[in-house]
Amino acid sequence: MIVKFKNNATDSPSEQNHRLNKEVTSENTEPFDYSRVLVNKPWGYEYLVFENDHVAIWMLHIVRKRKTSMHCHPNKKTALVLLFGSATCSSLDGSVDLSALDGVVIEPGIYHSTEASNPLPIEPLSENGIWVMEIESPPNKTDLVRMQDNYGRKDTAYEGQNKMVFDPSNCLKFKEPQAGSVVRNEFNDCVFTLHKGPFIKTNDYPGPNALVSIIGNSSNLESGNTFLKTGGLCTFKEFCENTKNENLDSFTFLTIKNMPVSIKVSDYVFSKIVDLGVKDVFTVSGGAAMHLLDSLGNNKDLNYITSHHEQASAMAAEGCARVTGKPGVALVTSGPGGTNALTGVCGAWIDSIPCIFISGQVTSNTLIKNTGLRQFGIQESDIATLAKPITKYAVTITDPEKVRFHIEKAIHLATTGRPGPVWIDIPLDIQSKIITPSKMAGFEPPDNGSHNQTSLQKQVRECLHLLRNAKRPVLITGYGIRLAKGEKEFLELAEILKIPVISSWTSSDLISSTHPLSIGRSGIFGDRAGNFTVQNSDLIISIGSRLSVPQIGYNFPLFAREAKKIVVDIDDVELNKSSLQIDLPIQADAKDFILEMLNRVKGESLPNIDHWKKKCTAWKKKYPVMLPEYKNVKDSVNSFYFVETLAEKLDNRAVIVTDMGTSFTCTMQTFKIKFGQRLFTSSGHASMGFGLPGAIGACIGNNRKETICISGDGGLQM
Repeated sequence: MIVKFKNNATDSPSEQNHRLNKEVTSENTEPFDYSRVLVNKPWGYEYLVFENDHVAIWMLHIVRKRKTSMHCHPNKKTALVLLFGSATCSSLDGSVDLSALDGVVIEPGIYHSTEASNPLPIEPLSENGIWVMEIESPPNKTDLVRMQDNYGRKDTAYEGQNKMVFDPSNCLKFKEPQAGSVVRNEFNDCVFTLHKGPFIKTNDYPGPNALVSIIGNSSNLESGNTFLKTGGLCTFKEFCENTKNENLDSFTFLTIKNMPVSIKVSDYVFSKIVDLGVKDVFTVSGGAAMHLLDSLGNNKDLNYITSHHEQASAMAAEGCARVTGKPGVALVTSGPGGTNALTGVCGAWIDSIPCIFISGQVTSNTLIKNTGLRQFGIQESDIATLAKPITKYAVTITDPEKVRFHIEKAIHLATTGRPGPVWIDIPLDIQSKIITPSKMAGFEPPDNGSHNQTSLQKQVRECLHLLRNAKRPVLITGYGIRLAKGEKEFLELAEILKIPVISSWTSSDLISSTHPLSIGRSGIFGDRAGNFTVQNSDLIISIGSRLSVPQIGYNFPLFAREAKKIVVDIDDVELNKSSLQIDLPIQADAKDFILEMLNRVKGESLPNIDHWKKKCTAWKKKYPVMLPEYKNVKDSVNSFYFVETLAEKLDNRAVIVTDMGTSFTCTMQTFKIKFGQRLFTSSGHASMGFGLPGAIGACIGNNRKETICISGDGGLQM
């Protein structure tokens, strides 16, 4: 909870007499180095934790049942955070009760006071006092005025040196972070991080409820965004929602989050899921997962959705991940609970969907391990070994002290590089162990370095050279563009290049079917216009598509036989497979490539290809998938006609999920996308039965908004 104390225009005259003229400041203007002292107060003590040109951060220890004076800072803002205990923060207008990691933002000139409260006669949390952090901006300690307090103090005087302890020990101190580095500190179950620039997913990546304050800005430009004002305070979730398109390079951030001293393993697992911003977990219950189920059910930040079959839970997790952009999560039990889910896991693996699968397991003393037995524990199967070929990481955790490492590693691998599913298997006895995560080793991602920017720049120059010499270029889109969160930038690039766009079946919802550059879909389940365009092109730029066999056909050499091929893929294995002869392979994140292209192509003089675009558009008009005679079928409804009619009726917010067989092929060939719609299925694994659970997961992930499931060929029964 974060509240704000603001100036109130409706104050009574008596209250207005207490309001301060902001010209008033302390008479004590002599500079003093407060970083070297601890200042004794009648209510406890305070000391300076950090100071730069923008903020001063103070730590206050307030003794039980005591309170600071009613005071104000005429010319500076204060963000107050309760770190430990229970407190009441008051202004002249009222008061608010605070618990750990609650905050108050206090405007300049607002009188306020903080009291160490204890709602119960004896409350251990506040028995020895409370800890409060104050972030003051700008950092001027003399900017202080007090009202008469219970300790005989009044007006502007600050404590003299007779109240100070010089060079105290065991005080929390923050260091100024270097660009790209993170400074981490722990204090009273709180974790503080300071870093410069955008947030990067490391072990200290804030959860949605963590607090964020900007404590520095190296730019001379003041942002108009209130969430980018120095010395403010908000939750990380609020910060992300309100700064999506902002450049954060110049800012220095302080984040504060709670790290319990001790926690049950199963509770810790789902606290890490919450930190990812995930809200929904799909599950089928079972005895081997009892502690995990209990922790899931008691976590107020998570909803659990139960299925009749673990395959459905896994597929629903994939559907949810596709619409939220966050990992899908499923929880299953041991033995058949795990094996039932593997079909869904394989679908997420092939389509590169980030998912976290968590399973309960038999107790660690009855694991098969290396005994040679087929089974030892009740209803046991070695699920981690079975899942390993179709996951980025699969592990059975047998040491509770390594839980943090394995969870953080699994999350990192699922969400970075080429995304995909991971499997975390936890024996029943390990689920119930008590651990102290802050004292455990975490996972430190290897410094592989980002894809060489200089190399990417060179490859983009080569790409533009080929583009300048092409007469019949075409862009092929893949799902990697959406995985890289580059949808908006791709559309901008396509409209600057002004070349025809062909969709793969996983990316048909990146561009509306009526867009003048959208020609169609290629492959054996594509349309004639799309395939004619590809086969007659002289240059293909494929972004984020693995160009699978259904996309290029079975006679590999005949795919785009006259075209030079530029293929952008984050996975070098895809760039080296035998089915493709690539002229310019570019191993890069799709969005990184698109952004570099945008940087280079603006101002470029590209050849006029209007004749080629007109030909492609003519194919689109001449060879529609839905022919007029399909409307006149007697005694039945033509599948193509049905899909076209459905597409006309749906608005641009609809999410459409298909099953396999005709429900898939007709939809992918015929459906006319409106910008903003989503259309997908389990395209690679193509498992019958995906439609309904995939749609359920998508619907739940999309806040239960309208979701259309198109099923057929018996898929609904599976």
